[in-house]
Amino acid sequence: MYLIKSKLIVLLATILLLSSCAGVKPIQIRTVEETTPIQHPNLPNPIKLQDIEWHVITEDNLDEFIQMLRDTKSHVVFFAITPDNYEVMAYNLQDIRRYIKELKEIIVYYKSISED
Repeated sequence: MYLIKSKLIVLLATILLLSSCAGVKPIQIRTVEETTPIQHPNLPNPIKLQDIEWHVITEDNLDEFIQMLRDTKSHVVFFAITPDNYEVMAYNLQDIRRYIKELKEIIVYYKSISED
């Protein structure tokens, strides 16, 4: 009798387990590609440089230049640079200009890629 009850319980448990799995619908997985909008930062404001007044001082016009500074009530101060160092400064500015231009081209390139 005990054997029949245990077989019946096992049989009912098996039927219950099998029948409960029959009603479950399979899960559908869908992959949807969504593009995330890329926020481009604004470019910085353009540089507003002020004009610099250069004076070339030689032995011939030194006294005249000092008198002009005194007439305008400016301090007499000299910043001197040799012609060779002036040339180096010009090359440095040219290199800075090239570097900025290349950075601008990189920014335009990445903007064009992200907009496609």
